[in-house]
Amino acid sequence: MHMKVSTPYGLGVLEEIRPHDDVLIVKTDYAHMFMQRKDVKLPVKDISEMATKDLINEAIMLADAGNEEFRDGKLQDAVYSYLRSLGFLQRVDQDNATHKEKATIIQTMIRCHLNIGACKLKLDMNMDAEIACTNALSILTVLAENREGKVVTWMGRLGLSEQLMFEDWPSKARFRRAQACVKLEKFADAKQDLLLAVKLNPRDKSCRTLLDKVSKQVDKQKRDEKKAWGGIFDNLEASPSTIKSVTTKTTKTTSSKSGSSEEKSIFTRKTKKQKETAVPTAEPWYLTTRALATASMVTAGVAAMALLALKPKSS
Repeated sequence: MHMKVSTPYGLGVLEEIRPHDDVLIVKTDYAHMFMQRKDVKLPVKDISEMATKDLINEAIMLADAGNEEFRDGKLQDAVYSYLRSLGFLQRVDQDNATHKEKATIIQTMIRCHLNIGACKLKLDMNMDAEIACTNALSILTVLAENREGKVVTWMGRLGLSEQLMFEDWPSKARFRRAQACVKLEKFADAKQDLLLAVKLNPRDKSCRTLLDKVSKQVDKQKRDEKKAWGGIFDNLEASPSTIKSVTTKTTKTTSSKSGSSEEKSIFTRKTKKQKETAVPTAEPWYLTTRALATASMVTAGVAAMALLALKPKSS
């Protein structure tokens, strides 16, 4: 018996199992080790060697772990689990995946993006939340365009209703993106999302309540802009100095607002000492907003390609 195994001391080769005391003899780089069965496991497969079924199962397990972490309030850990889940799904060979596997991939992707958006909102990382919800919507849009396709049929067989796929999920994604846009003071974008969310789910009181607030903010923003420009376009004889004065004032106001929404990392948790000591440090790739944008957009692209490949051809 010679089988590669993983132990607390590293990789080794299982040479013998003693039946009388159930001790496993493992040869490692250091020596022969006599170990209990619970300490000897099969080595984890390299992701590049994993079959489609294993990749999907690993992704689902990570997504479930993210859900549990979210319920426990471990939001940063949840985001990392969801991103890792998306990473495994990106590795699936779409050409060799079955319709059922593709249906599982699509629903897992959508849920991961929606849940990342929820985590980011709670962490007050609104740019990230907007990105995550946008990616969920990009997949859902392609899904809606191919609602007669085989993937959607299989999603139905897996227990997903049309209401969930074409009303509840899109409404939820638009509502969460709108919440992020409100925090970023992008009121017009928020209003557009909320109008569509209310149309998809008219019974959602949260959407209607936020829509009323945002509509008032949009109206106020228009009045403030008109006041800031001082009606110079109503008076064609306004002097160049007046136009310059108003333009400068408006530019300063815009700059002060945009400066507050600088890019943040995915996991921002600095101690008081770190804040006082401004020492530039290189962040791991998975901690940046850019990493979230890149990883999630690529994943959304994978989902879109999976669906487009199955789009019914016109005869």
